Amino acid sequence: MAVDFRWSKSLGEFEIDWARKGDEWVQRIHKYFADVRGCAGFGLRRGGDIGEFIELRVGAGEGQLDTRLLILPKTESVVNLWICGTGEAEAELDVTVWTAAVSEALEGLREPHKVHEWTAIIGTLPSKMGDRVVKMGDPCDIAEIRFSSTERIFREPWRVNASLSSWKIYDSVPILVRGRSSGYDWQHVQKDAAENLNRLVGLLSVAWGFFVDVREAAAPLELGERYAPDVSPWMSESMHGESRSVSTVDVLEVPDWINGAWQRLKRQKRLDAAIGMYMEGVRVQDEHDSLALVSFVAVVEAISLSLFHEQRCPGCKGHLNIGAKFRETLKLVLSPDEAEELNRVYSSRSKTVHTGRLYGGESSPGAFAFSFFEKSTEIEFSHQMVQRMKNVARNLLQMALRGDLPGKSHYEAAPAAAS
Repeated sequence: MAVDFRWSKSLGEFEIDWARKGDEWVQRIHKYFADVRGCAGFGLRRGGDIGEFIELRVGAGEGQLDTRLLILPKTESVVNLWICGTGEAEAELDVTVWTAAVSEALEGLREPHKVHEWTAIIGTLPSKMGDRVVKMGDPCDIAEIRFSSTERIFREPWRVNASLSSWKIYDSVPILVRGRSSGYDWQHVQKDAAENLNRLVGLLSVAWGFFVDVREAAAPLELGERYAPDVSPWMSESMHGESRSVSTVDVLEVPDWINGAWQRLKRQKRLDAAIGMYMEGVRVQDEHDSLALVSFVAVVEAISLSLFHEQRCPGCKGHLNIGAKFRETLKLVLSPDEAEELNRVYSSRSKTVHTGRLYGGESSPGAFAFSFFEKSTEIEFSHQMVQRMKNVARNLLQMALRGDLPGKSHYEAAPAAAS
């Protein structure tokens, strides 16, 4: 049993939902030692000659305890616990302390979680398709989140692609988000806060048609409320200029379907994933058109999966009629002729995914050629195909979020034309 240890003592098997509660349990052990022994440090070691294990060690005073807690996962919900030491003989006092720490930590897992309040900043970002300045209208509440306009102009320099010396000035009106998440400590709730922020910016981006993203990540309120300055901290005074008045900025109201949409995202993992994929497309669109198209096509495919029952080939088990279902989904927001025309992007998407083909300006960063006589396939792809597919993805997501999609049905291929 020894792994750099001279003795070991088994504490037996314990039921712990390791995937969900393991980190909290370890942190509770740490807290026990901090409260009872005033430990100065805490460490982990994983793996070894005996197989997968986790070793907990604590420091006390000027040194470390010469005993360790060894955790050997047996199943997803059961672990074996051993106390091991480097001394000549078993340290009874340390064994007693470790045993008490383990027991109290296990008991603590049954306690209700603390509610953590947090704040964050979200806001619009510029894109090559436009940098119109807008602001949020009335404050809004969604579940445990409240968000409202800061009613302040935030001015920042924005990098021009492929240039170290060129920039443009972008004004925005940030949005303050206040939220609440439940968990043992901030380490365990910050992921929930971050995921909710990503859902929120996704919903607003789809609702408004602007690029809304997280500008200041969620932080616990106890550290102070997130704050948006008037100008970017690294922006020189010579660049400040005269900022516009917030009263002159166009106002966007949060649609009344937003709360119902939030509940659908929480219930429907596929729709939640589609919103996330839409945001990925928006985030990369300016510099990576082909990858943006992959994202927007994936959104349409995800919507199609909620419209048509799954069909698989009896032999190879592959999905059937994927392209046809994609085309039928387009027809929910396009005319048949428009759907047929835009359907050709499916081939472009497939070549990007399977052969690495790029269609936009990714291969020639910084170059922009315009001609009255020669058609630019890169500009056509970026400004027409990708942007049109983005609009289609957004319109379909709006339908899904409002609950306006038709019910699920079986796809029936059109009969072959007679020869």
